Amino acid sequence: MSLVILQKPPRGEPCNRCGVCCTRELCAIAMGIFRPGAGDWYPHSDEWAGPCPALEPAENGQTACGVFAHPERYIIADKETIAERLTIGRGCLAPD
Repeated sequence: MSLVILQKPPRGEPCNRCGVCCTRELCAIAMGIFRPGAGDWYPHSDEWAGPCPALEPAENGQTACGVFAHPERYIIADKETIAERLTIGRGCLAPD
């Protein structure tokens, strides 16, 4: 997958939707959807390796979370719950 076009912001800076975090590893929600039964593996282990199947291209070189944009395709949950669990709006969490 070669969706990453934008440069990743420094950790803690606002997310620019570059997609680096989603190409590196799955979030907890994606683990539950795409690898159910994998158990409570330690994050950053091989079980969490990306890219996420729900990562979608968006405008201007950005990416979008398909689970957030189209939850009906993946899970039954409301956008507020998904946004909270994905920490959308809280800044970049991917290590530098």
